[in-house]
Parts: sequence; structure tokens; C-alpha cells
Amino acid sequence: FKAIQDLVNDFVATIADSSTTTDFTDLIPAGSFVLGGVLEVVTASSQTFNITDVGTANDDDAFSGTIALAANATGKQLLAPLALLPDGDDMSDSAVTARVTHASSGTQTTDGVLRLSLVVMTMAETWSYR
Repeated sequence: FKAIQDLVNDFVATIADSSTTTDFTDLIPAGSFVLGGVLEVVTASSQTFNITDVGTANDDDAFSGTIALAANATGKQLLAPLALLPDGDDMSDSAVTARVTHASSGTQTTDGVLRLSLVVMTMAETWSYR
């Protein structure tokens, strides 16, 4: 049977200069359902641009729909999944990278830092011997 486990995965990533996406590698375990979460701008970028989507490489707004969270000010955005991932979003049984999409960050004198916290429900195989 499958055992159910709830997890809060919480990762921090720095917005790279001249980028339009920020990835949180393998944040979502394989076989998990994303139940919700929060995206937080922990350190404001010196450049003015908006964060527009939170999702995966294959579905860029899976957890947010379209948003407008300023990257040049600290703040938070509540996330409600628009898609669930019973397996890796590439149809494999591998962990999935969460992706934050934003306008070009330009050359930052202060790099923006993001914290992405996702509540996931993981389905894990367990065995019972009698």
C-alpha cells in the first residue's frame, strides 16, 4: 500500500543577473502532490522588475497563475496549485524542479533572494509482511 506523508519543502535561491527564471532544483519529490505554498522575496533586488509565475519548466504557472510580485521589495505571495504532480512533470519518477519566472533582472548591485516554501503530500511505497 501507499503511505502518505506531508512535507514542507523550503529552499532559498538567488536571482542571477540578466536572468528571466530562478530554479529551485528537485524541490518537489517524485510522486508528490503540491497542496500550496508561499513565495517570499527575502532580499530585495536593486533592479525594478516583477515576478510573474511560479510553477515548473513544463508548466510555468502551475502554482500561481499570473502574479505581479515586486522583486525590488520584500514581500510574499500565497500560492495555490493549479496543477498537481502525481509523478515528475516530465512523466518520470524523478524529483521536479520548481521554477520562478520574472522579467529580466538586469545587472543587480544587490542580488534578489527568494524563498519558496511548498507543502507537498508524498505517496511512498511501503511493504507489509505477515
